[in-house]
Amino acid sequence: MNILIVDDNLTNLKLMRTQLEGEGHEVTQARDGVEAMQLLEHQPVSAVISDILMPRMDGYRLCHEIRKNARFRNLPTIIYSSTFSSADDEKLALDVGADKYLSKPASLELIVAALHEVVAKPHAMPQTGALPEVDGLKEYSQRLVNKLANKKNSLERVNRELRATRDQLAHLLKHSPAVLYFMKVTGDPVIPVPELISENMPRMLGFTAEESCSFKWWVEHLHPEDRERAMAGVTETIERGVSNSEYRIQHNAGHYLWMQDNRQLVRNVAGEPTDIVGVLTNITERKQTESQMLRAQRLESIGTLACGVAHDLNNVLTPILITVELMRLDFPDLPAESLEFIETSAKRGTDMVKHLLTFVKGAEGERRPVQTLLLFKELEKLISVSFPKNITLCTCYAKDLGAIMGDATQLEQVLLNLCVNARDAMPAGGTLTLKTENLEMDAAAASLIPEARPGSYIAWSISDTGAGIPSEILDRIFEPFFSTKGPTKGTGLGLSTVSGVVKSHRGFLKVFSVVGQGSTFIVCLPTDRPDNGAALPTTRIQPSFDGNGETLLVVEDDAAMRNFLRMLLTELNFKVLTAADGADALIQVSENQAELRAVITDINMPNMDGIDFARVLKAKLPHAGIIVASGAIVEQTREELEHLGVLAMLEKPFTADQLIETLRNFFKG
Repeated sequence: MNILIVDDNLTNLKLMRTQLEGEGHEVTQARDGVEAMQLLEHQPVSAVISDILMPRMDGYRLCHEIRKNARFRNLPTIIYSSTFSSADDEKLALDVGADKYLSKPASLELIVAALHEVVAKPHAMPQTGALPEVDGLKEYSQRLVNKLANKKNSLERVNRELRATRDQLAHLLKHSPAVLYFMKVTGDPVIPVPELISENMPRMLGFTAEESCSFKWWVEHLHPEDRERAMAGVTETIERGVSNSEYRIQHNAGHYLWMQDNRQLVRNVAGEPTDIVGVLTNITERKQTESQMLRAQRLESIGTLACGVAHDLNNVLTPILITVELMRLDFPDLPAESLEFIETSAKRGTDMVKHLLTFVKGAEGERRPVQTLLLFKELEKLISVSFPKNITLCTCYAKDLGAIMGDATQLEQVLLNLCVNARDAMPAGGTLTLKTENLEMDAAAASLIPEARPGSYIAWSISDTGAGIPSEILDRIFEPFFSTKGPTKGTGLGLSTVSGVVKSHRGFLKVFSVVGQGSTFIVCLPTDRPDNGAALPTTRIQPSFDGNGETLLVVEDDAAMRNFLRMLLTELNFKVLTAADGADALIQVSENQAELRAVITDINMPNMDGIDFARVLKAKLPHAGIIVASGAIVEQTREELEHLGVLAMLEKPFTADQLIETLRNFFKG
């Protein structure tokens, strides 16, 4: 058949022409009713398929003109209308002479069936060409004008909504942090070919959409470790219809960014995969946060292990320190240097344990006058043997430096961290300068620095001639886990720890840096009186106190520590009972409460810890003295023990002097 299609929409014309020609029909096309009538005058056709809304002459009028023309009145005609049609449209189409009415969109099978139906249908239209059930052409025309006006208003409203939706979608795509892409699925095995990438690709990865619109580009810029996973995601999309994967893509600047790729498969009418629609979202910050959380969890696990190790080490070091003191008294002929070496080594171990606990649990540590000059002299020795020879050390120390009340181990950590950072900033060598000076700060100067208060300070200055710190990250260097050294060269906790220690000592930090010239860190710590850099004298309490057979209970889960305290207290003329935990200790208390005078207990023990035991003991024997001996007593625990009225709190490793003085105060008081 030779079929005339009448439609002002080129897409509709092309689609229907392609379909009908595929069925073996010849097709002629016209853009409106006027053009269709002109074609009919010169070219015979088998049937007409016409839209309704068209310029110059609409489908109703075309159908009417065909029926009143003696040559064409029997020509099979189908009205093919849009989805905005109604029952009135169909009735009017049939009234003006249409053989069939179809609503868009219709399948090819339905259109072909309608063509065969109208061609086979006998036509016996009136010779006069009058419009059935319509009172004259004037009335018909007015009805048609009104209907067209209503449809025009509806179409204009729909067009406005479509334009608004299109503009909104364009705005979202333009300002969205995500990248939308389309890929053609071809080949066996399947090779995805990018066809379209949204315009915000340069903002995300620094490449234009044209540069990144190729399969080769994607393969080259995927992280080598992630290529297999990314390609597996494409295969999963084809097999399951959707997929979601995460991988790294290289930015134009050279670094990699983490992407989340959400994909959806598109199929044709035959059910075959044709395209993949995907959305790329930058999840680098989320990945960094997850990494930091995992690192924090690892540190927490390490911290738990370290606390256990520190607890055991304290139990090992305490007997050593006490034994050295007793040997010095009981064996005065022993070489003093040997005993001093043992004692110094044990105290170094004690400082290491305190350092470990300070880092892991934030323990305050014991505050004593710190020998400022001695700290720097010890630091110089460490730098001389461990820093590269291409780093020159310069020092400038002020005289008459004030004393700092603080934890020497923590302050050593501050200096060491700052010097190590300075070393790392000078990989090709340079100059490291250490400087100390007294600083007086009045109220006006202190008001300019948030952490500062008026008063006297010691200022420590650590300067390098390294690369310097860019201004855009200078405010972030004290954040936990922030590091410019890369994930394999540091935890990002060094400067955070420095800041925490300085603040806990009521001090403050200042940083000055110029890119390409170096950095200077100034640590200001409050001071009250001069010490001239000299060592502060220490006093030793001689263990000249003996008991009178009083009964003491030692509660300690470490067997070696428990037995050592039993032997020491027995030497001091006490009757000693022992227990391995709080539950065992309660049995001893019940059996010996009439004679029990005091208890020495650890805190961290199985079954029942020292705090719970102390609560029960105070209720049963309110007048018994309680001495707590533990590796680390945090502030909350200290406050609870004070509330319970404990006699004393000794931090392991403690000396014989400390224990004896505590017992002396209780029994002689």
